[in-house]
Amino acid sequence: MKKFIRWLSNISGVTQKIEREHAKFIGGQMQSYAYWFTGGLMHDSSIKDIANILYMYPEKCLKHGAPHLYGEQFTSFRKELYEMNEQGKCVFDNKL
Repeated sequence: MKKFIRWLSNISGVTQKIEREHAKFIGGQMQSYAYWFTGGLMHDSSIKDIANILYMYPEKCLKHGAPHLYGEQFTSFRKELYEMNEQGKCVFDNKL
């Protein structure tokens, strides 16, 4: 029955519509997090800042079983990102 419902939703386009809606939502959330973590200076930020946020945020919370940061974790994470920005570091510098 599940296969039939999935097939029907694929044929009717419902699957693609749901995927698009989720992609837009996730993209919006990532953009607002990046804006918040860089202090609202996205137009002045380098690509390194955005790469650091997108790589380190899941490392900080999702890999530890939490859906998001709590309490003082926001400010400590933001401070860490600012320090990396001041030093010109990127998380991918050592990985490449």
